Formats: sequence, C-alpha cells, structure tokens
Amino acid sequence: MLERAFNPKLDWNSSKDDLIENFYKPALSNCEKYQRLSGYFSSTSFANAANEIFEFIENNGRIELITSPNLSQMDKKIFEQSVQARESILSGIFLEDLKNDPDKLKIHFAKLMAYMLTNEIDGIPQLEIKIAVPDESPGLYHQKIGIIHYRNGEKISFSGSVNETDSDSSKNVENFKVFCSWNDQTHANAIANDQITFNDLWNDSEEKVSVYPIPKDVEEHLLRIRPKSTEEYQETIKKVEEITRKSKNKIQFELFPYQKDARDAWIDNDFRGMFAMATGTGKTFTSFGCIREIQKSNERSVTIIACPQKHLVEQWNAEIKDYSHGVKEEEKLQIIPSVTCHSDYSNWRKQFELILNDFNIPLLGTKNYITNHFIIFTTHDTLGSDDFKEKILKIKNAKKFLIVDEVHNITTESSFDTLLEDYDFRLGLSATPIRHYDPDGSQIISDYFRGVVFTLDLEESIARDILCPYDYIQYYVSLNSEEMDEYQNLTAQIARKIGNRAKYPQKEDDNNPELRRADLVANAENKYHALGEILDTLGNHLSQTLIYCTNNPSSIQPFDSPRQLERVKQILSERHIVSDSVTWEDPTKDRIRILHNLANEHFHCVTAVKCLDEGVDIPSVKTGIFMASSGNPKQYIQRRGRVLRKSSKTGKTHATIYDIIVTPPIPNHDDDISKNERKLIARELLRHKEFARIARNKNDAIDRIRDAARIFNIDLDILDDDYIESIT
Repeated sequence: MLERAFNPKLDWNSSKDDLIENFYKPALSNCEKYQRLSGYFSSTSFANAANEIFEFIENNGRIELITSPNLSQMDKKIFEQSVQARESILSGIFLEDLKNDPDKLKIHFAKLMAYMLTNEIDGIPQLEIKIAVPDESPGLYHQKIGIIHYRNGEKISFSGSVNETDSDSSKNVENFKVFCSWNDQTHANAIANDQITFNDLWNDSEEKVSVYPIPKDVEEHLLRIRPKSTEEYQETIKKVEEITRKSKNKIQFELFPYQKDARDAWIDNDFRGMFAMATGTGKTFTSFGCIREIQKSNERSVTIIACPQKHLVEQWNAEIKDYSHGVKEEEKLQIIPSVTCHSDYSNWRKQFELILNDFNIPLLGTKNYITNHFIIFTTHDTLGSDDFKEKILKIKNAKKFLIVDEVHNITTESSFDTLLEDYDFRLGLSATPIRHYDPDGSQIISDYFRGVVFTLDLEESIARDILCPYDYIQYYVSLNSEEMDEYQNLTAQIARKIGNRAKYPQKEDDNNPELRRADLVANAENKYHALGEILDTLGNHLSQTLIYCTNNPSSIQPFDSPRQLERVKQILSERHIVSDSVTWEDPTKDRIRILHNLANEHFHCVTAVKCLDEGVDIPSVKTGIFMASSGNPKQYIQRRGRVLRKSSKTGKTHATIYDIIVTPPIPNHDDDISKNERKLIARELLRHKEFARIARNKNDAIDRIRDAARIFNIDLDILDDDYIESIT
C-alpha cells in the first residue's frame, strides 16, 4: 500500500487542532490545484485561502477561488440594473476593504493576489477568482468547500463551518470534515458531491446563483500594485511572513499596573471580592491573573466561570486560550481539560463526569492524579441547576474558585441556588455591581463576595487613556398626536393603579400600563426622522457602528406590525448601508460570526437589542446610536462601554454616541400623577447628564439637556438621586 505523507483524520476543530500547521500546510504541501468556496469577497477572503501556504504558491500550485459579496436588498436591486452597477458595487466592497489595514497585511496579500492573477502556468493564471451571488435574496452565498488535487489523481475535500472572517484563522471557531479519495466509498461519494457543487458554480450552472468574473476596476487596481519582478514578489512574501510571524510570536498579554492592583486587592481580601471596573478596562484579563494565582498557590483547583449569556461563555473560552498562549511561560494557565456547560452542549454532563474520573481518582498504586486543575465554563442559569451543583459537590480534594461575570444579574431569588458556600474563592465582575432598585439583592451579592475590592470608573478610565474619549449628541423628539393620546390614556391608567395600590395586589403582565407606556415611548414614530437626520449628517457612510433598538411592539400598532428593529434595518438598506442584526433568537455561533464580520468591516453596522448590552468585546466599534434605552443605569453604562474600548487594530482615537430621546408631554400639575411623571423625566435627564458630564463636547451637551429640564421645572445643576426622591 502506498505510504502517504499526509493522511488526515475525519473531524477537525480549531478549538482543539492547529489547523494551519496540522491540516492546511501538510495537505497543500505537494498539491497542484486548490479549489475553494470562500465566504466573503474581499482581500481577506484571499488571505484566508493563501495565509501560511506560501510553499504551495511558490511550487506553482494553482488556486480557483469562488467568493461572495455581502449585499443589502437595495444593493441587490442596483446590482441587477446593469453591468456597470454590478461592477461598481463589487469594486467598492473590495477596495474599501483595503483601506482599513493598519499593519499593511491586506495590501501585501493583494499584491500577492495580483502576482498570481498574472502568473500563468501552462497558459492558465495561477489564481482565478469568480464571484457568486444568490439570485433571489440579498446576502452571502454561504456554502464553504475546499478541494485539494494531487498530481497522482488523488483528492481531499473538506466542508463545514469554516469561518473566514479574519486573516488570523486562529481567532475563529472552525469545524469541518475531511474526505480522502483513497478511503472507502463514502469518502469517494462525498468528494464527488463537493466536486459537482464546485464545478456547477464555477461554470455558472447552479440554479438560483449567478457567477461573475472579478470586476474590471479590481483587476486594474491589482495590476497597478502587482510585483513587477520575481524579486519584488519574493520580497512581498517575506513581508507577509514577517508580519504573520511577529503577530504570532509577540507577547500579547501582560496585566497592566491597575489590573495587578485589582488582583492584589482581591488576594489581600482572602481571595474574595468584586471588581467594579468600567466596561472595556479588562476585567476578564484581570480575572485570568487571579486564576493564575489560584493555580500557582494550590496543588489542585477547579475554576468555574459563569456568564449571563451563552455567547459570553464562548467569548471567555476563546479569550482564556488567547491569554494563555500569549503570556510568558511562567504566567500560563492550565486550561486543559475544560468543559462548557449549558444547553447548547447536550453532552456536557457526560464530559464533566469523564473529567471528574481523571480528577478525583488517583493513578493505581500512587497518590498522583491524571488531572490537577481544570476549567468549567457555564451560564448563570446552569450554575444554579441541580445537575450542575450535584457535579460540583462531587469534586474531591481541590479548591473551588467561582468567577461570576456581570454579577449584577444574580437576583435575590437565584442567589440561593447559585451562590453556594462550597466555593472557596470568589470573584464577582461588573461595571455596575449594585442592582438597580434592589438593595436586598445588592447586599446579598456584596456579602457573598465580601464587597468591592477594586474600583475603576469610566471617568478615570478615560482620563488615564485606558478608554476612548467620546462625543455625546442628543436628538430630542416628541410624540405624534396619536401617540400623545395613548400616552395620556396610559398615564391615567397608571394613576388609577397607584391610587388602588393598597386595595389590589400588583400584577406584572402584558397589560401593565407602565410597560405599555415605556414601549410606546421606545417606539415613537419621530425617532425614525431623527435617525434619518443622523444618517444624513454622516453622509450614509457608517463604519463600525452599533444601533440599539427595541423589539417590543408599540401599544398603538397591530401586533404583527414591523418592529423597530426591522424598520431600522429597512431604513439602512434603502440607504445602501450594509448591516446585520443580533437578537436573542440568534444561535450563539451566529452572534459571534456577525460580530466578527462587523469587526472585519464586512458590515457597516449591526443593529441589536439587549443581548449586546453586556460583556461583548468589539473594540473596533466607534459609533453608537441609541434608538431605545431603559432608565436602568446598568443598561446605559454597559451600552456606553461597548463603544469606548480602544482598538490597536483600527487606531481608534475617540467614539461618538447619538442618543435619540423622547420628551414626554409636559405634565399637568393639577394631575395626581404629576409627581411620578416628573420623577420619571428626572431619571431620564439624569442619564443624559451622566453621559454629557464626561463627554468631549460637555458644554454643548449640557446646554441641550438644560433646555429640556427647564420645561419640566427640573434643576439640572443639583439633579441627582436624592433630588429625584425629593420631588413633590
């Protein structure tokens, strides 16, 4: 039997496998042709096909690449009007992609691409690129397949969730299966099917998909920048290899002095406490420093990391790997084995038991264990579940370290199931550890973690150049006449409810007038006019933007009417602004993919509801537009923090927040509800005052708030929580 240099396994996963070193390099080392369906039409799509396979390119291996642009509905309509329109849109996507390239990696890959497009092998270009566009809907052609051809006629094909959103593929979660022609008939059939799919697309014979050549403007641009000689080509390869090598080899993570101060304060508090650190100041990485201290000072330990949402669990899982790989050898964490416990992982219980067997039972005839440290990632809900707690209590002869991210989400009720005394060491993380209007819940959390041991607020973080400064721009809008009538009606219902409070128990349901009025205000029609003004001001050129919306229905609209989230998406599409949205309904992997795409500028902006309020790390975002916000300080502090993180990748220096705010009807002081109305308005204005207080344009922003406060007879200069409580 022929002995092959590379005989790949069936399943590959980037969380466990080094795909570049252990799959791509050996698979492509001696092949003659590489056929690839890639996710995105950009220089990045080529980078992902070419990165780390220079030996293949230098050996005159050929690439046939099919990629896809991300089109909005309006782009699609224009795209179909003429060849010129199509060329313009596709060229714009590619050329715009090259602009955001701080380390010049994309431009070097583009030069490499240009060389291959003009370098012919047996009369055929070394690189051929075609563009696939679905006929019936906007968006991407998502199918991802690779076929590797060898000179002896053998083939390998792979297919699956290969996410090509960054030229550094180690940052992505990739899963795919590999089939080899020399294996059984199942493998042969899989390869044949993949080949048919690729050929049908390449030959433009796939139903419901149209395939186009690379745009002329792009081709002309590449011809202008291509290496003009073999020597220049070799120099381009060296530059790409050098940038890639530096990126891999440099020590990326070391705790800043203030993070070390936080860690040391926690240690001095008997390894318990909370960090009240502004969003974006690195609570996560500070926690890794704490984990290192536990693993260093205890022979056996288990670290449990709990997050409120599944996509945050995945983010922690990825970041702890990055951190452990990027620090000095003596600071590395022991992160294997680990287990992720929540509903997306149906077999987590079995995996947990397997780890426990290695952890709890010494090797036969010794006092040594196979495993002395392991990590558990979970959600708040699973943390309090009976089957999870049962397994925690099975852990033997080890210290247990509990880290609760966004600890303010632990309620009074859930605390009894979640905050077990069995955890020896405890760390709570939050920009806002005090629960809004819940002193009892706040006290329970404080007592369990033994108080806040380190504080770093937003103002200090900006002053110390940890976070970006920002401009705060408010747009005040009023209710229309129909909304005004409904607002007054709901206000009267609230007044009757308050008057009957002693007589009737309060019920929180869909007919609750407070909630219905809040939804009415959140969905105010005039907000769309304000959004239009903002987009006009920006010239419809959004980049790295988050737009926060509500997905709750307005009380004056039919239930099946388009929600604010959908209407905003339509407005963006009509203005040729490419966007996607993130909601609670999206699977965790889709949320992560969408945010990666935003960071890599495959979208201009992302519309979102509450699921992006907390914990998400998207430092490239530089603009926030708040279509809807609650009066809860937790929410607006978290949202503001989303856009203030610094980004070394983009060189971001400042951020901008646009806040669209509804001014309620002027209260009638003869009405019994007027006091409560003024309190509600005062709380909203307090949020505006807090945003404006540390903004770069503080004076202008405060003047606008002062005008609104004057209408409602609110003294802005002394407005604070005590002032609100004193309103009569």
